[in-house]
Parts: sequence; C-alpha cells; structure tokens
Amino acid sequence: MFLKKLRFLACLCVLLIVVAQNGFAQVIIENLQWNPFLYQKSLANSQSLTRRANIQRINRVIPMNPRFGFFDDFSLTTNGGPDTNKWLPGSGVYINNSFGIQPPSLNVATFDGMKANGQAYTDTLALKGYCDTLTSRMIDLRGALTPGDIAELRFSLQPGSRAPATIADTNSFMLVQFNKNVPTDSTWRSIYSQKGIDEIRVDSFYRVFLEVPNEYITGAFQFRIINFGQRNGWFDTWNLDYIQLHRLENNFDTLSDITFTTPISPLLRKYTALPRAQFQAGYSRLISDSLVAEVRNNRPEPLLPITFVPNIAFYAQPGNRNIGTVNPALINGTFFAPPNNIKLLNVSATRATFPRLDTLPDSVKSIEVHYSLNAQGTQNAIRSNDSIKSVVRIANEYAYDDGAAESILYVQGPGSRGAMEFDAFVADTLTGVSMYFPPIRPIRTVTTPISFLLRVWHRLGSSPTDRDSIIYQSSEVVGYAQSLQGFTRFATSRPVAIPQGKFYVGWQQIANVENEVRVGYDLNYTDSSRFWYNREGTWTKFTGTKGALMIRPEFGTFQNPSSAFNSKEGVSKVRIFPNPVSGSTFYIDGCIVAEANLYNLQGKKVCPINISDSELSFAEKPKTGMYLLLGTDTKGNSIQERILVK
Repeated sequence: MFLKKLRFLACLCVLLIVVAQNGFAQVIIENLQWNPFLYQKSLANSQSLTRRANIQRINRVIPMNPRFGFFDDFSLTTNGGPDTNKWLPGSGVYINNSFGIQPPSLNVATFDGMKANGQAYTDTLALKGYCDTLTSRMIDLRGALTPGDIAELRFSLQPGSRAPATIADTNSFMLVQFNKNVPTDSTWRSIYSQKGIDEIRVDSFYRVFLEVPNEYITGAFQFRIINFGQRNGWFDTWNLDYIQLHRLENNFDTLSDITFTTPISPLLRKYTALPRAQFQAGYSRLISDSLVAEVRNNRPEPLLPITFVPNIAFYAQPGNRNIGTVNPALINGTFFAPPNNIKLLNVSATRATFPRLDTLPDSVKSIEVHYSLNAQGTQNAIRSNDSIKSVVRIANEYAYDDGAAESILYVQGPGSRGAMEFDAFVADTLTGVSMYFPPIRPIRTVTTPISFLLRVWHRLGSSPTDRDSIIYQSSEVVGYAQSLQGFTRFATSRPVAIPQGKFYVGWQQIANVENEVRVGYDLNYTDSSRFWYNREGTWTKFTGTKGALMIRPEFGTFQNPSSAFNSKEGVSKVRIFPNPVSGSTFYIDGCIVAEANLYNLQGKKVCPINISDSELSFAEKPKTGMYLLLGTDTKGNSIQERILVK
C-alpha cells in the first residue's frame, strides 16, 4: 500500500522524504515538525479552569475497576490528549486515529518529538533525547488485590507510524518505569526498555507483558512510558494502544472485547465534503457501493467467539434527526467474530439498504453515519470502543481530506506545478480556494513569506507543446495554519465559471522563489491518483504514498473578497500606493482613514498605522513581507487591503 521510504541526513538539515514511484525525487512527502492540533489545544487549556483542576488532582488516587482493572485504549478521546482522569496532563502524547497501522482498537497514543503544546522539544536538528512521557495517576493496587494475586501490565506497541519515514531506529527506545509512591520510597525505576529497529515500516503491533513485582503492590502505584528519540518533530515515533493493568486469574486473563479498529469506510466514493448542487447532481455516481467496518476480537487465550448484532444509522445535522437505519439482517457477514485476536472481520452494508440522501432539505448541512456493534450478553467487557461514526459535509466546498494533515507534500524546483483533480457534476461558480499550509518549523521562526500563483485549470496539457487551459490565476502568499482546521482562504477577484466535467485547482511556484509551496497531506485518504504534478513541462499523475492534498475549492454566490471583513455599514473601496512600499510612508485613496493597524498573514498585530489625512506611515517599520492593513474609515466602513513591504 505504501512505497518504500528513503531516510537520509543532509549536511545542514534533516529531511525525511518519500520518492515518487517513478524514481525521481520530484514530489516530496515530508514529516511535520509541529502538531497544529496540540498547539491549538494548549492555547485553549491555558485559558481554561480545566488546567487548574487537573493540577489540583495530580495527587488523587484512582481505584482499580473490579472487572477489568485499569484500562485505556484511547477510543473515547476526541481532543488529541490522554484522558486526565487516568493520566497526568502535559504528556506530549498525541491521541489519534491516523498513525497506527492495524491497531488493536480505534485510536492510538503516538510518541514523537513534539511537546504537549504541539511544538518540537528543540529546533536543533537530529538531536536525540527523552521526549514524551505518559504517566498514570496513582492507582490503588493494594486495595484491589489479595495476598497471592499477580498483577500484570499489558500493552500493544508499534515502532514507527503511518507517516513516511517515522520509524524509530536502533538509537531510539521506549522505556517503562514503576513507582511505589510510599513514604520511604518514591523513586522511578526502569522495568522494561525496547530499542527501535532498522526497518522501513512495521505493519503490526506486538504485545508486551510485564508482571508487577510484589514490592510495587501499594496504595499509590504509578507507571509511566517514555520515548527517547529525535526531539525536533515527528520523528522516531512509537504507537501505543490497549493498556491493561489488572489481576491475573488462573495465570490468564478472561477479558472479552470486540472493537472497531479503523474508521468506517467513506459514504462517498471520493469526497468528505461537496457543495449541495454537486452532491445532488452527482449522487448516483458518488455514493459508495457499501459501508465497511473492521471488527477485531481482542479476547486473548483461550479464544472464544463473541456474538454481536451490528447496526448502521444515518442522521441529518443539525438536529440529529434519524433519516434511516439498516436492518441488521441486511448487513453482510457472520455475527460471530472469528476466534482469533489477529484476524479482522469486515462487516458491511450494501448501497441498496441506504436511505435516499439526495432529497434532504437545504437545512441539512451534514450527514452522519453511526455504526455500532451491540454485543450480546456479558461477553463484551469494554463497550467504549463499540461505536464509530463518519461525517459527510454538504457545504459550499469540495474536500477529499478529513481536516488533519499527517505529512507535508511539495513539488521540487522553481516554476513547478501541482494540481488536484475535481469533478463538476453540474456547471457552477467558483468563489474561492482554501489551502492548508502546515509550517515545517514552529510558527515563531517562520518569517519569510512564500509567494505563488494560485491556479484553476479546465484542462491540463498532455505534453510540453499542448498548452494548459487556465481559467483563473492570482498571485498569493502562503499563510501558515495555527490550528487543526487552519486553512488559508483565497477569495477569487471575480466569479469563475466552472463548466460540467473535470477541473483542477493548485499552484505554480514562482521561478525566482527558492522555498517550495508545502501543502498539508492527509494520509487517511486511500487514493493518490487525484494529484498531478509538473516539473519539467509534462503533467504526471502521482502514484506514490496514498493520501489527499488539502486543497478545497469553494462554490456559491460570488462575493467581493474584501467584503469578507465588512462591517454592517459596508466596506470602503480604496487604493494603496505605492504598493509595494519600500519606505515608511504610503498613501490611501478612496476614503478618509479613522484608524488602522498592520497585521501579518497569521492574524497577529504587527504595529499601528500613523494617520495624517491621506498620508499613512508605519509606527514601526516592519520586516520585508506581505501584510494586511485592517481598519475603519470616518464613515464606519471597514478597510482591508494587502501591502507588500520591501
């Protein structure tokens, strides 16, 4: 499914790359060096009372569940961080369903070189050291066990991840430590360590079994898991899942559990979002032939089948209105998971059983598909991992991606081009394009703007002499994402008519700009054939690592780009000159400015603007780059214009 990865250390920097299948290093897939999800989460936590409450509960002791002990498979986590009822905050571990390969259950905990705030532990390239630490809260083992009982810690571990070239090498390792937390001894002691491997990729998890020595059977036992590896990004990664700390019964565990392991297959063949007109016009060609889910029997030896009755329900949002349910008798596959904790069972429903979805009212903005297992009797001890859902947005935009980038993709060389292929099932009007630009360094070090040509094609030329059919082009500047959903939107300067059929949206790198345009790449998408690249005059379909480039064309009623920031009173139509600005003074024509400030493209205020009639000046001369002038005129209208400072 994935191509082999090539890892190398350059003289001045470390780049982890994937080479396109044709063997030429033209399309590069690179690891992220920060995590936008955790970055945004850390900002929210710093402004909430949750963080203070977590700190106050650090010394709280939690009891063992009498049935299955201390257990976490991270399946209930939705905010990217571990459950603070079980784990101490600030671990740096990233809970996700993107990086695990054939995990034991939905979601894994990924250890890497990024802190809890989403930024790298260090900007120093290739520096190794201790990184993420997942620490349990204090657990009352003494109250849960009787003399002679044996306690065991089990977990599933995987070196590397789905992201390209993130395998943990032999100079990295995972470490497990125990702590008694008694008055005479609160020292952390190493119990287990595992080195990385010199492999390209590991496609499965392996189980680790650690007996807890009697001296650690205390009323405040703790354990922690630490990774040692490269500290400047998504490198030397490990995935952790299905953690159990429990009492052994007759030297084997009798915990029964069936679980989903991956997201439900897409409701639509290609897209995660579509404009309403396109969804309705292309419905028969868009709906998948079936919905498939992978179910796994995690019951250890002795193996037993577990009976369950799957159920699929469709909901319209907003309002959570049930618009149809698939009868379990119409869901294909046996109702018994195979008695094997490795083999997976595919449970699917066919297209003929789905409710009709293209006739929903305009008030419906998304369709959710809920898949549940409904295990029978008491055979299934863990119920939290028995349901999953997928979402299709009926919006004003196309999307292949799920909103989260696992990697970065770019095309090498000045003047190179990249384009995503889309289907217009009916003629429509393009009003903007959103692109996701994850920085390859922490935001604080990104200072040089990267210019590019945003392009929309009706047709890509088949050869250097066959000219492309370009229907829109504008000069733009990369704006880096500061959150998981941090797309940069580029409004078109005019309505762009898109005829029925295929069209392409992408970029051309400016010939004299050395830095490539790096776009977020979603590895959860199972196809790469929608991306085309052109480096030396010929367009080539990308056949490398499967995924989706995070580019979203927007459709609807055209709106002037500046009106996106309108006040209720309107917007001033103005002209700034000279532009680019080489000095400190410039002029504005078309209104009388009352107040204005200069912002960078990440939305941070740079400096106020001094105003003297139509003459404006920077209170403090900014660095070279592209900026936004935002303000109001004397009539209360808003002002929003771009300024290039030289």
